[in-house]
Amino acid sequence: MHQDWYEGAFQHDNSNWFTLPRQPGPVFDVLDVLAGYYTVKLAAVNALGITSIETVSTSMLVSKNANPKNAGILLTPSAQGFNVNVDGSITPASITVDADLLDLDGIVTWSAVGATIASSNNNATIDATIAAANMPGTAMTLTASLTALGKTFTRSIDIVKSADGAPGAANYTWIKYGTSATRAGMTDNPARMTYIGLAFNKSSPTESTVASDYAWSLIGGTNGIDGASLFTGVAYLQQAVQPSTPTGGTFNFTTATPTPPTGWLSTQPTAATVPTWSVRIADKLLKGT
Repeated sequence: MHQDWYEGAFQHDNSNWFTLPRQPGPVFDVLDVLAGYYTVKLAAVNALGITSIETVSTSMLVSKNANPKNAGILLTPSAQGFNVNVDGSITPASITVDADLLDLDGIVTWSAVGATIASSNNNATIDATIAAANMPGTAMTLTASLTALGKTFTRSIDIVKSADGAPGAANYTWIKYGTSATRAGMTDNPARMTYIGLAFNKSSPTESTVASDYAWSLIGGTNGIDGASLFTGVAYLQQAVQPSTPTGGTFNFTTATPTPPTGWLSTQPTAATVPTWSVRIADKLLKGT
């Protein structure tokens, strides 16, 4: 009959049959199949929905998980790349790439673009070695291939060769100090200096003694005047009642010496038998010179 669809099912080690979804072709993909004995049956379905007589296979052994989801090749290099040093040497001298097979068995085939493979191994370890001397350019691609489970698995890795840059130039900043706009008394000591001279990006650490080699800026102004002094004259009187406001009395601002009014004292009495009264004779704010 003319078929439009196919139905399939499989049985693992005499377990229950597992039915597969209908599809337009007679080939079914089954992932994560465990090792063991399998029996498969297939039937055709026409446009009227009539199913043909099933065809049943003989039992067959699958010794390895067929088409597992994680099947593949993992590549691990011993170094990320080659480095060309300033002296022209290259480190490391070679890079070995290890291949780990994930749910796969077989022989790995190595190929390279941009370099020649120095050696390869498929025995105790699966690896390939690239020598720096066999890599003329700055980049290469190494590919590992393996055919298994009816398909070819490949994995590639890029290896680069980079060079160190030339050492940067050593630049210096010169600093000098001076006491005038004409850079008089140019020195390295900033004490009491009013100007600073700067010279940038000099190739020598030895500072020039030529003032014109520097850019000068004012960093100190003129000195201010001294702070003011306050002089105050006070007279004292001891008596039981409050005295009248005294008259007279002078203060010598040169010697800071008061002359009290008649009957008053210029120093505070120490006896405390009667109250002590005080009066300010004069006070004056004198500016320093």
